[in-house]
Amino acid sequence: MWTISKEAICGLVELGMHHNRWHVRDVAVTMLQRIRDTDEALAALEGLREAEPETAA
Repeated sequence: MWTISKEAICGLVELGMHHNRWHVRDVAVTMLQRIRDTDEALAALEGLREAEPETAA
């Protein structure tokens, strides 16, 4: 489950550079706001770290 969250966050961040970035941002924010557990938060953080630095900015 956590690997899926990590990959989804990373993929959304990178997709935002090539798609409607505002929509992608809204989807990512919605996903991040639903996190209620430390393990899931760490998985999301790993996904953000794996994304290219300029895309996560």
